[in-house]
Amino acid sequence: MNSFLASEKIKTNSINSVGDLLFLVGFLVAVILGLLIAINPNMLGDGLIALSITGLITLGLIIGLMHQISNKSTAFIIATVALTVLSSVIGAGFLQISQLAFIGIFLSSILTQISIFSGSIGLVVAIKQILIITK
Repeated sequence: MNSFLASEKIKTNSINSVGDLLFLVGFLVAVILGLLIAINPNMLGDGLIALSITGLITLGLIIGLMHQISNKSTAFIIATVALTVLSSVIGAGFLQISQLAFIGIFLSSILTQISIFSGSIGLVVAIKQILIITK
């Protein structure tokens, strides 16, 4: 019986490690994509930008499915909502961050890409959390 529990713990730890690694990769891709879009939006072209954003969303959904519901889930959902609201406020122009000299356009673009990535993770984690609560 103990060997079964130990093997389950190893499986859970390896899934968490892969999920952590994928999160780091997705976060870095979001930052790099945000920088590239800020530098020259025409450099990547509309098709490649759309493909990259679709990839971020897909990676986020996969990470969300791999996420183990824990006491950190609520904090993660709150952080995701905060990022999404911040990005929306900046994108809607309520905060004229893009008007800041040089750095504003970079911050706006990077926050938008991170919000897209973390929002897709947060969506799955929130649905999983709701399903657990309603059981």
